[in-house]
Amino acid sequence: AIEAQRTDRLPQVPAGARNVLEVKNLSIRFPGRFGSTAIVDNVSFTVREGETMGLVGESGCGKSITSLAVMGLLPKTAQVTGSIKFDGKELLDPATSHSSVKAYEGLRGEQIAMVYQDALSSLNPSMKIKDLMEQLIKRGGRKTPAELLE
Repeated sequence: AIEAQRTDRLPQVPAGARNVLEVKNLSIRFPGRFGSTAIVDNVSFTVREGETMGLVGESGCGKSITSLAVMGLLPKTAQVTGSIKFDGKELLDPATSHSSVKAYEGLRGEQIAMVYQDALSSLNPSMKIKDLMEQLIKRGGRKTPAELLE
């Protein structure tokens, strides 16, 4: 049975609320031995000021990859097309089809963040801890420990 959503329990979003996050026609592919594989295909959604959004779906349907794309944390091997805007600012670099490091400066961790379902999925299993930490520090606009020692 399908039930209607109860609107009396939801916080009211003011009429004319601005779009905070806009994802349009997002597609993500990864190269493989026999060509590239589509992981996310043509996903679009908008989150307005005052709204809360949850990404829900079956295991393996692309929720985490979509979230990593929004956060600008996909590996360089990802082939990304579409648009991701935060506060009207485009976060994808159309020339490279990757997140723009400049666009995320002062944004990630301060204005936009991702909350994982459990601690085991808090780290990207395909990356070494050292590489992950260096990437987070660099993308946060801070110097790495090695750079500080120079």
